[in-house]
Amino acid sequence: MTSVSELNVVLLGNSLSLKNSVGNLLLMKPVLNTDTEPQTIQTHEEKMNDKLLTVVMTPDLQRINRAEFRSYIRTLSGPRVFLLVLQPEDFTENHRDKLQLLLESCSEKAFDQSLVLISTAQSVPYVWRYDPRILNMIIECKSRYLCINAKEDDQKKRELKRKEMFTRISQMLKENCEPSQEENAGLAVSERRKSCLNLVLCGRAGAEKSSVLESITGQSSERLSLDPCEKHQMCGRWVSVLELPPLSGSDKPVEEVMEQCLHCLSLCGPQGVQAFILVLPLGSLTDEDKSELKILQDMFSSSVRPFTVVLFTVDSDQTVPALIDKDLLELCGGGHLILNTRGQQQVSELLDFVETLSAKNRPHSFTTETLIHGQRTMISAQLREIQDLKKNLTVSGSEASADCLRIALMGKTGCGKSSSGNTILGRKTFETKSGSLSVTVSCAKAEAEVDGRRVVVLDTPGLIDSTLSKDEVIKEMAKCVSFLAPGPHVFLLVLQIGRFTSEEKEAIKVIKQSFGNDSQKYTMILFTRGDDLEGECSIEEYIQQSNSSLKKLLSDCGNRYHVFNNRDKTNVSQVRELIKKINLMVQENGGGCFTNDMFQNAEAAIMREMERIIEMRERRIRLKQETSLCSLL
Repeated sequence: MTSVSELNVVLLGNSLSLKNSVGNLLLMKPVLNTDTEPQTIQTHEEKMNDKLLTVVMTPDLQRINRAEFRSYIRTLSGPRVFLLVLQPEDFTENHRDKLQLLLESCSEKAFDQSLVLISTAQSVPYVWRYDPRILNMIIECKSRYLCINAKEDDQKKRELKRKEMFTRISQMLKENCEPSQEENAGLAVSERRKSCLNLVLCGRAGAEKSSVLESITGQSSERLSLDPCEKHQMCGRWVSVLELPPLSGSDKPVEEVMEQCLHCLSLCGPQGVQAFILVLPLGSLTDEDKSELKILQDMFSSSVRPFTVVLFTVDSDQTVPALIDKDLLELCGGGHLILNTRGQQQVSELLDFVETLSAKNRPHSFTTETLIHGQRTMISAQLREIQDLKKNLTVSGSEASADCLRIALMGKTGCGKSSSGNTILGRKTFETKSGSLSVTVSCAKAEAEVDGRRVVVLDTPGLIDSTLSKDEVIKEMAKCVSFLAPGPHVFLLVLQIGRFTSEEKEAIKVIKQSFGNDSQKYTMILFTRGDDLEGECSIEEYIQQSNSSLKKLLSDCGNRYHVFNNRDKTNVSQVRELIKKINLMVQENGGGCFTNDMFQNAEAAIMREMERIIEMRERRIRLKQETSLCSLL
């Protein structure tokens, strides 16, 4: 007799019609079509591919008796999952509290076995994302959620959604069930995969990652590059070691860096990563090392911290010095150890260390779900920060007198923003440094009296850089208006003569996307390194000889521009001329600044853009996740 594996799917929620739709979708036939809530728990079974699927239909949330529900759930044999089917418009605090009580009564791990399903058929787009009741449920379920259109008529789309639902259920069981339960659910994995430790080596270029890779696997890095997913049996364990390319010290766009990180995570499959190992040579920590760790945590979110281990490499029997950077160890919650790349015994100690770390962490690995949760938490925090900044914008502006001139400097890293700020203020206030690395890492404000008038200058990080994520740009843009409350008189877009990058071509677009179309009327181009033109041509001739992209940018800014020679500290006339041009622009704009009202008009666009970023990242994570799952089947 063929044994039949079982899977129990329990439907809980605040909408009868939505629960019916989900149940019918799972069973692949319209067996649930009643318009009346069931008074008792009902079950519907369907045999699928030699597996028995049981869909458990529950009454209205407020009618469910907690003790009876708990007793019934405990009678179910085989793996079980809870699908929390939520209609956002009608979901109340009472619904949320009752769901929590029901799940907690079943098991302390019930939320680990739960997936939130959200109806999008009637919801205004994104409304549920700002509802703390919905968000709390999603967070309780480790950020597992799926949007579903209960009114979808397209059969092909319904089948795809059903497949996606079972893929998510399958992964959830793999992450939370015991190995025997995984097999009962038809989700058998090989012994090799069950016991495999997935390690990801991180670090800057030249950080001895290849030596560590070869020490652990016993094979050359050239051989390993042919099959980065290959499992190796080391010290009685199956081990997979991936090498993440250097994240710092490059001009790669942030989205490309994110793609590398996602690819690396997807190669580890549903089991995820047990440890991210930051490889550092023994000695002083460099700025590049710190940058590597920061980018790693920016890409994977702060959720990666408990899984991050510092590995100091040596080629002899040395010990780690007593004084280790405390900030480094605080950022790497997984601890630190030393590895003699020539000693095989220490490889065993490293693997023991990772196994202990995995047992201590909950969940025991960093998965795509962990990443989604971290990304959503991080961006939600940024949204709250923008909301707080918005509140600051309600300041009446009494601190800034009517005669105060407020200037916001924007542009790509290394274009001369900080130097221009110092030139305007007549003293060195903002730190400057030649090169491609940004000295200004967040908005910095300073003021001075210029020709008897108070002038406030805001220096911003490289907001036009492709190395900044879009949400970081939006957050710093919002700070810009807040710090110059009640608003800046001018956005000075700083460009360096002789250099006009692809990012700078899109500069005005970035400003308009963040602040709305009105911001264009308050934008002026400031060229730096005007001394490069001396004896060659005038600024007007330079513009005339420039390409069409620069001319279009100038046109978008109303052909308002000025040129600075920041090396000539005694030339005060260039500052006076700039202020004169700004005053003329202010008069053309009705005598006012870029105001709170204008920013509020742009706020909806900012929120939509933040949501688009979330959606885009989650789609890419899901795609990588599904690709890795398919490769394992």
